[in-house]
Amino acid sequence: PFGSYLRSRTLSSSWSFGVAMAPKRAKRRLTSKGAAKATATKVAQAQDDAAAVAPAPSITTIPFDPLDPRLTLEGIVLDSEGKIDISSYEDLMRAFEHEPPPNFHPNPERPGVRAKEKVPKGLRWWDDIRQGHTEKDGAGWIAIRSASQHENKKEKWFNIRVCGSWRMAF
Repeated sequence: PFGSYLRSRTLSSSWSFGVAMAPKRAKRRLTSKGAAKATATKVAQAQDDAAAVAPAPSITTIPFDPLDPRLTLEGIVLDSEGKIDISSYEDLMRAFEHEPPPNFHPNPERPGVRAKEKVPKGLRWWDDIRQGHTEKDGAGWIAIRSASQHENKKEKWFNIRVCGSWRMAF
């Protein structure tokens, strides 16, 4: 599960996965140089195809988003200060328990983002370990509201440890 590899993440930038694997089936192995990339691309394309049958969650796919109004702009849950109330989303975090490590996401350079999905203006991600920090190990997405004539710049950081996954942080 996601929590297992999150807890096991170390400063050496290694990711482990505490998932029991099914026995290997005898099948023809792809051994060409781009076989892994080709396989990942096919999985991502099938996931994005609305007519495709939903595949079972695997190590190479981001679980499907729950159909919940709280995941829309109209249904967003805010606290008394006008910030997103993360605790109101705890039940949805379980939907992403089987999210793969970032290097298996459709776009490893934008963890949590699905194939063909665009990152809205004002969002960026960070990962302290990928950036070479040795004393910090935070990671997630940052929502940035630019400064205007009447307001200062504002940021809200969504840490994967608090949100439970890259997808939920995104």
